[in-house]
Amino acid sequence: MRQDGHADRHHLPAPAGGPRSASLTLPACPTRVTALNVTLNLPAAPARTATARVRLAASGTGDIPVSARFAVNGDPVSTRSATLSGRTSYNETFRHVFRTRPCGSTLSVQVSAGDRTDTARFSVPCPPQVRRVAIGEVGTRGGLSAPISVTAGNTQPVRLTVRFRAGESTNTRTVTLSGETTYNRTLGYEVRLPCGTSWSVTASTTPTAANGTATRSGTTPKCPAEEPTKEPTKEPTKEPTKEPTEEPTREPTKEPSPDSPGTVE
Repeated sequence: MRQDGHADRHHLPAPAGGPRSASLTLPACPTRVTALNVTLNLPAAPARTATARVRLAASGTGDIPVSARFAVNGDPVSTRSATLSGRTSYNETFRHVFRTRPCGSTLSVQVSAGDRTDTARFSVPCPPQVRRVAIGEVGTRGGLSAPISVTAGNTQPVRLTVRFRAGESTNTRTVTLSGETTYNRTLGYEVRLPCGTSWSVTASTTPTAANGTATRSGTTPKCPAEEPTKEPTKEPTKEPTKEPTEEPTREPTKEPSPDSPGTVE
């Protein structure tokens, strides 16, 4: 067999009795697959097209039937096939378009070529989703303490931002949540809260939760009312009572009567 895959011609010895010749054409040797490698990819959301790239090497240029079977979580969804020929190495692409992106699933493709098979797998990433964010009962002792709950649609990272306001003072806390679908965190803001101080707590997520943002607000207990200062009651000043001054009674001077005896000087 020649390297190009064609059969060699074998010349038989001449028979006795004279120079005679004959030839026999042997069938071409089947082409064998000597190497097979497959990779699988699905671009970031919202892409829905899975692509399997196949690299193949063969011993000859004969026909090579190739099939690619796509599956989601082990369940077959489609098969693509082709026949390769004319070369000894190939780079081929097989695609499958999903109706909806198989978020959170394991996508696989099994490629068969000749007597060889190869398999590739790909975990389909999904954009993070937040269904709900809520704030529990806020504590106001020694500052603001807010229990926050977040419910996510998958385990992708979610950013939680909590904004505190106490009177004219503000503060913002941000944390990243990932790996679960339900989170409970308590965030606080150490701030002085005098009596009668208005406060608020707002929680939001990135991406935005289906219910938007959550807010709690209130006012610390009112300050006790101050009693007015009482001035001492002043007794009215009594004017001293003025008693009428009595003149001494004077006896009326008696004039001597002309008839009464008098002193003769």
